[in-house]
Amino acid sequence: MKNSKMKLTKRIMALLIAVMMVVAMCVPAFASETTDKNTFTLPVSIQTQVMNGKVIRAADVTLNEGDTALDALKKLYPAETETKETISGVEYHYLGDLKWYQTSYTFDGVTYTSNYIPAIKMPGHSQNNRFFGDNGTISSDPIALKGKYKYLPKLNATETKLGLAKNSTFNNQIHATDWLSEKDYNNYSGWMLLINGNTNNNGVDTVLTKDSGSVCLAFSMMTGLDLGQTGYIKNSEGEWTQVNPW
Repeated sequence: MKNSKMKLTKRIMALLIAVMMVVAMCVPAFASETTDKNTFTLPVSIQTQVMNGKVIRAADVTLNEGDTALDALKKLYPAETETKETISGVEYHYLGDLKWYQTSYTFDGVTYTSNYIPAIKMPGHSQNNRFFGDNGTISSDPIALKGKYKYLPKLNATETKLGLAKNSTFNNQIHATDWLSEKDYNNYSGWMLLINGNTNNNGVDTVLTKDSGSVCLAFSMMTGLDLGQTGYIKNSEGEWTQVNPW
């Protein structure tokens, strides 16, 4: 009788151990499955199509729930290390080709802070090595494609429609060597974020989801008009005026 009880006890113990091993093997798989449900992949890119028809960086990036567009852009440079530099009291962050800083504003007594990208690394780009000559004309510099700004006729037509002098929005300046920066060439130029092909978003602080479609940081010479987006430009009276995409 005693032997029977011992055999039964051993069988129960063996069964419990087997069950525990199965559970232990299933838990990591279950955890992995749960983690995968909280991640998603989106195509992310940085491009200068309106300047030279090129894509600077592009990849399918795996994101986590809660990641922003800035997080997505930073993940284009997985092997790079972020650095910081303070200039005139502003702390700039650098990673790969990216440069950004935080800006703050107060509304109704509440202070809001957001990230902003003023420039992207562009080796060799300088006042003496430009994509276009003055007022968007053909440049003979090494960096140029030897063609004028593709949308120059539309830009001039927009200026005329707003009562502005032809080419008056151009400043013909490169503001930082080795960078393509906001207000380079034109007073309305800069980097714009397109999520699923649209600039109607909260910039690089936009929280992404699996339905965001795509993320693209693109340079525009004219408030997004040359990216197929609605823009706003000051007319001859100094009033901000909505302009339809080119």
